[in-house]
Amino acid sequence: MTGLMFSLLCFLAFGGAVGALHFRALAWNVQLLTSGARIPVALGLPVVRIALTTGAFALAVSQGAGQLLVVMLGFLAVRAIVLLRMEGRP
Repeated sequence: MTGLMFSLLCFLAFGGAVGALHFRALAWNVQLLTSGARIPVALGLPVVRIALTTGAFALAVSQGAGQLLVVMLGFLAVRAIVLLRMEGRP
């Protein structure tokens, strides 16, 4: 039982890390697009961001449904934190 809990905690942390990278890259992409600088990077970044996120979820799927759900929980927890931090900003 302890091994399972440790595994799920690791997958939760993995999901949080993937979410943090995903939403940081999204913020960077918005910054690049709104500033008009480095347009080729701004157009290519979403492809890389989504490919890495999809790959992380595919890795979780290969480990099982429970692991996928925990990775998604970590990802969505980071999303909620980002949205709360952005609340009230223009």
